[in-house]
Amino acid sequence: MFYVGGIFEIYTLWSDCVDGKKAGVRVHARGYAFGPGFPIGITGGSIEFEDNLSYINPQVFNGSYLKFSFEVAVGGGGGVWRTWLGGAHSPPGGGLDSGPIGGYSFNLIGVIGDSYLATTPVYIDCQCI
Repeated sequence: MFYVGGIFEIYTLWSDCVDGKKAGVRVHARGYAFGPGFPIGITGGSIEFEDNLSYINPQVFNGSYLKFSFEVAVGGGGGVWRTWLGGAHSPPGGGLDSGPIGGYSFNLIGVIGDSYLATTPVYIDCQCI
């Protein structure tokens, strides 16, 4: 089945330690999704983003939201994806990212939309190693 619909994702992200600080933020991403698969799914997993900055700037996640992914999960499973949130992208170094996911999904999708900070960034002190 080919479908066109909506997608909403929530990302809870923490930066690496930079100059003795790290930042945490929640990012919401929403957009139009299209592709073959089931029109309803819910999944969760882990992801990393690269912004090519030498300093912490959570505002980098505001902007366009693009995603290409293939997911298979029935309680648990896996997927491959490439995601852009504003000026940040996954995975570092380009190519496709992959990993385990939990939830229910069988999709090959493309997404176009926008992403934005849903919370005020939180900054904490850290020990940079």
